[in-house]
Amino acid sequence: MNKLVLTVFFWLGILSGYSQQVMHHSKLSQYLPESVEGFLLEGKAEGVTIEVKENSYSMISKKYKKNNQELEITMFDYSLTTHIYESISGVWRAKMSINTDDQKAYTSTIDTFPCWIGINKKKERVELFMGVHESFVVTASCKKCSEDLMLSIVQSLDLGNLPQ
Repeated sequence: MNKLVLTVFFWLGILSGYSQQVMHHSKLSQYLPESVEGFLLEGKAEGVTIEVKENSYSMISKKYKKNNQELEITMFDYSLTTHIYESISGVWRAKMSINTDDQKAYTSTIDTFPCWIGINKKKERVELFMGVHESFVVTASCKKCSEDLMLSIVQSLDLGNLPQ
């Protein structure tokens, strides 16, 4: 779902004429580990770098497994990320939260980076959408994981060393 949303933003952005170079997906891959919090990489990383006119987009995704838990972490570098930030920064600033019988979701900050955390209580899935340096977007989704484990996973990533 997150990849689809950002791909749509990319294609809409082609019309804007805004230009910014992005990191190639092979280099972006270096910021996602081979293992994290006991999860081991399963298969190869999936990535793509797209350039159309002055716009560019790169994405890398890695899937991990630990026992019956499945984790996917995806990182995007997108020349129009500022448009995404404009759209969601109001939600981040509002400190919004939702809590029902089926789900819990809220805004937070992890290592100074704003994020949206969603927990599907019935499906036992935790999802995270985070902005990094107003240039990158990181998403993470984990089946059969606790909220604390997801936060620990994301905190262990080397996101502060991404270029600003």
